Amino acid sequence: LRSSIEDLSGFGGLVGVSKAMQKVYQLVKMAAASDSGVIIYGETGTGKNLVAKTIHDLSGRKGRYVPVNCGAIPEQLMESEFFGYVRGAFSGAATDHKGYLASADGGTLFLDEIGELSLHLQVKLLWALESRLFTPLGSNTPRGSEFRIIAATNRNLKDLVNEKKMRLDFFYRVQVLPIHLPPLRERPEDINPLIDSFLVRYSQGREIPLGLPKALRSAMNRYHWPGNVRELQHFIERYITFGDAVFSDPITAPAHALDSDPGPDGETIRRMTDARGQMERKMILEALDQCRWNRAGAARLLGISLRTLYRKMSRLGLK
Repeated sequence: LRSSIEDLSGFGGLVGVSKAMQKVYQLVKMAAASDSGVIIYGETGTGKNLVAKTIHDLSGRKGRYVPVNCGAIPEQLMESEFFGYVRGAFSGAATDHKGYLASADGGTLFLDEIGELSLHLQVKLLWALESRLFTPLGSNTPRGSEFRIIAATNRNLKDLVNEKKMRLDFFYRVQVLPIHLPPLRERPEDINPLIDSFLVRYSQGREIPLGLPKALRSAMNRYHWPGNVRELQHFIERYITFGDAVFSDPITAPAHALDSDPGPDGETIRRMTDARGQMERKMILEALDQCRWNRAGAARLLGISLRTLYRKMSRLGLK
């Protein structure tokens, strides 16, 4: 795993060779070895959820990874969604409902867009974080949950504190281990590895010409990607599916991206696939050696399921 940070083009599900991403990989490793709260800062589309999932997978926690989009929950439902409720707690509560805190027991609760939480809910979450206890709606009996919190935001939480939209004590509770994800425009050397990664992902099983026209790849490297990695991902998916190349921002999109197109390089995907296989083989062997060939432990270390590990080992000829 150490060599995957230093030598390869990615780490876990993350992709990038830039110095900025190498720093992120190191912080992810250190965060995975801790139980402290993590806050991930980054623009929309930079991969905050993927970073949080990678930290959880590498942490060895036995419980579930429970992602929550705080901005998508109506204010009146937030408390019942987080803490759950018992039968009869309110009209329509016909059965008990397990909330996010109970679901994340022994695992990780990922709070995306944490700045959208109300002050009232911040108080209750702070108490749950400190006591490891919570009380479902309609119940008088506290219940325990050993969850770890990882939060993410594209806003400045200090500004929210100054605007009285976030409690200072709640801010200090989640702002323990900060990780800053750089936007794609600040790490242009990662564009080609990301292109190759998404090409492999979306080309599998498709009877279509593989590879990218050189002119299009050049245009993609000149584009500033305001939607970051997510926009690039959707661009590749659309190109593979429909065959058209449409940049979301026509003002800054490179003109005539497909002019002088020499045609697709038919060997690109084969070389990419071979390199990917070599990278996976090296990572799997190192994880197995580190775990003394305990396959379950190696799967946890790699952040994949045991079934996936067996499938990859079979494909790569590892026994």
